[in-house]
Amino acid sequence: MSNGSNTYINNNVFNHNQLPSATQTLNAYDPGNWSVTANMAAGNTAVISGPQVRQDVPGGFDPLSNFHYIYASATDDQHPNSGTGAEFGYDIWTSTSSGNAFSQEMMIWTDTINRGTCGGATPVASNVSFGGSNGVPVESWNLCRNGPAGSGSEYIWYLPGTQDHGGHADVYAMLQWMISHGYYSSGTGLNQLDETFEICSTGGQPETFSASGLSITSG
Repeated sequence: MSNGSNTYINNNVFNHNQLPSATQTLNAYDPGNWSVTANMAAGNTAVISGPQVRQDVPGGFDPLSNFHYIYASATDDQHPNSGTGAEFGYDIWTSTSSGNAFSQEMMIWTDTINRGTCGGATPVASNVSFGGSNGVPVESWNLCRNGPAGSGSEYIWYLPGTQDHGGHADVYAMLQWMISHGYYSSGTGLNQLDETFEICSTGGQPETFSASGLSITSG
């Protein structure tokens, strides 16, 4: 998806007012080798930052009907301590046209630490199987909705447990499931695909979150 000028790495501390004492420093070498060192208070449960590699779709909108597959893979290391509250995965932004870009958000959490069930979001489906192609293992996922039901709801695919599940995701299959089950319309298209951490707490001490080996394969 990259054309040489539509890939970005963002520090993305979007909720600093919620925790003014929070600090975060980004070190990036390339989109497949980057890290942030954050210091966020113990016990904080609100997401303060979402450092990310942001891959924009050329033209800003590409209908899913133009794709046959979209796979994402990466490796993360959160160097967690007992007070860490964070997760790693992918943030997928879609819409039904370029005129309402980024109107639908679907997250895929592959590695969660002390975030409960979907960070407190509402479970809406469970034991949905994806994987089996392009190195993506077959695993059972749960789906949650953040906030009230509606066309702009944030949905989260979540792997139960706190262990690292390898950072693989069949993004296309997950989006097609959302369409076939009525969460998204058949005219849905892709706007942006992000590799991201979401950080709530580092237990009140500096903690480094690193990501490597990002691969986005589509066709």
